[in-house]
Amino acid sequence: MADAVRDYNGFANWETWNLALYLFNTERVTRMIEQFKPFNCERAITFCLIAFPTGTPDMLDNSAYQYVDWYEITEALNE
Repeated sequence: MADAVRDYNGFANWETWNLALYLFNTERVTRMIEQFKPFNCERAITFCLIAFPTGTPDMLDNSAYQYVDWYEITEALNE
């Protein structure tokens, strides 16, 4: 999202940054991403719920997903 305000380490917010951190810093998950490309928002959400059903290890639970910028995550997954 080129037009989005990115105020947390280059991401829209902490939740988006934290999810991206876990998506792209684990070889196992990175290999899974390659197998599931291309992503749209719905597919990205489903993928993340499969990869991290209770949220990332830093999230209290997956309720933090409601704050994730899914367009930004989708864009990153497709790179």
